[in-house]
Amino acid sequence: MSSHKIALFAILLALALGLHQVERLLPLPILPYPGVKLGLGNLVTLVSLFILSPREAGIFVVLRALLTSFITGFSGLIFSLTGALLAFGVMCSLSYLWPQYFSLAVVSIAGATAHNLGQILVASSLIGNFAIFYYLPVLMVSALLSGLAIGLTAILLLKALHRSGVIPLHQRLLPLLMGNSKL
Repeated sequence: MSSHKIALFAILLALALGLHQVERLLPLPILPYPGVKLGLGNLVTLVSLFILSPREAGIFVVLRALLTSFITGFSGLIFSLTGALLAFGVMCSLSYLWPQYFSLAVVSIAGATAHNLGQILVASSLIGNFAIFYYLPVLMVSALLSGLAIGLTAILLLKALHRSGVIPLHQRLLPLLMGNSKL
């Protein structure tokens, strides 16, 4: 890996961890449900899909989950890693296999939904029953709203990066940004 790529990785990881910490500091009294959050760090994950290879973006996702667990504690690592890997798989599949059919907002919503589903599956297996699935509708509404917000923000950010030419984006993914998609 080149020194430029290592520096880019470090910047992306620092941004993701910084956004995660900012989110933890935000008082969100309108969100009375545990586990419901904005997912600001996911903005960086979406951006990584455009500026890193799929393999590098996957490594980024794992490193992000591991480094976040150093800050928040290792008890949440299995939840974070499962949700992150499931979300990454869904987002990577949608964006690389069918970029002409989906907008980045839809990819983001699908990733947020997969993340929440992965965390519910882990919780269910740890507590040994399926009662926690009653909480799934709350998390799905949360995924819809937060995924939409993060996806729309990612579109604005990536369009600005594309126009600036500072960081080259994968050409194959540009339909996700340019409104050429069907959703």
